[in-house]
Amino acid sequence: METESFVLKPNRDLLDPNFEGYKLNLDKIAIHSKHVEEGVLQAPESSSNYSYQQVRLYALHNHLWPDPWAPDQSFYFSATGSVCQVGIGPALPAAVRSVPVLQLPASESPRPEPTHPSLSFASDRLALVSDGRGRLHLVDTGDRALSQPWQIQFSDSLLEGRGFVLQHSVLDAAGRLHVLAGHVAEGSAVPEWREQHSDDGAFVNLLTWFTFVKGGAAWRLERLRQAATASTVHYAALDAAGQALCVAADRLEVVLAKVERGQVWPELLPGDGRGEQIVDPELAGEMAQRLAHLTSDAENPKPDAADAYNVAELEDCDDFPEASAALLRLDGDTHAPTHQTSLDSHQYVLTARLAAAEPPGALRATRRGRLLWQPRSGTDDGIVTTSAR
Repeated sequence: METESFVLKPNRDLLDPNFEGYKLNLDKIAIHSKHVEEGVLQAPESSSNYSYQQVRLYALHNHLWPDPWAPDQSFYFSATGSVCQVGIGPALPAAVRSVPVLQLPASESPRPEPTHPSLSFASDRLALVSDGRGRLHLVDTGDRALSQPWQIQFSDSLLEGRGFVLQHSVLDAAGRLHVLAGHVAEGSAVPEWREQHSDDGAFVNLLTWFTFVKGGAAWRLERLRQAATASTVHYAALDAAGQALCVAADRLEVVLAKVERGQVWPELLPGDGRGEQIVDPELAGEMAQRLAHLTSDAENPKPDAADAYNVAELEDCDDFPEASAALLRLDGDTHAPTHQTSLDSHQYVLTARLAAAEPPGALRATRRGRLLWQPRSGTDDGIVTTSAR
């Protein structure tokens, strides 16, 4: 069955046709600070982290994690391995208090690819903690306004011990927990990517979507899905229902792992003959050797033949750009894009979360102001709606 895909368009009613630009506001902004004597926990610098994707992952990192369910509360990782809560209340207008709520378990062994630790809140009582060394902790926080100690309910080393950064998490209406994590790996280290790409030296951004279910008092991993790209991921989030992945990237490919490696798939979905089969480079080499006697070493064996087209007649519009930025909504079951829009002419600004129970939106700059693409669930067609601020 063919999946219908919608092209997203901005809501023009929210845009100001007379917008002439922004003006500098000199109003003072309240700033609260606290000196952390022991410093913050972060991944050590490494000479092996030299790719553009790794630089973005390490440099564009905020060590302060806000709580969407409590705007006056934030968290950070201290250098001693503690998750500390910092808050600003009405009774403390000029002071910031800090309370440790969780001590990270000691790492079993040094990991070759660590990242900065990260934190994500799936609900008002459930949090995800990544130690940056490949281990994920599911934590019961209780009422976070009380600054009580957190309790680890599940802990496991995922992704073969590679460090990863938490991007988003969702607790759906059925009680399933969806976690989105990102990390950078060499393309040659990802078998599904290596089979389809000849550039072994390329680095790729891998987005991993974990789904956990709870049986009694124990959580277990039920499903794992991945999407990969060798270019920049500007934005990634799961919809509130845990049914789709929304991504803004220059290029994105869904990675499917075969149960039997080396097996040839005549089609991706049974009964659906669309798409293109990409042959493994090693298999292609073997086929070329077998057919060598049918080929010619001459670049143009018929130089007098007329060209199929005139190169001089090609224009710039005929050349497809190497990288095209787009916002996509990928269905979690079919892996097909259900909604998409081009972002080539819009510069990414930031990610904004307008409501605790909703996924963050992607803010882009346009000539008529800032345009916010906000994923929304619960509508009849599951469309990704847009708005402007």
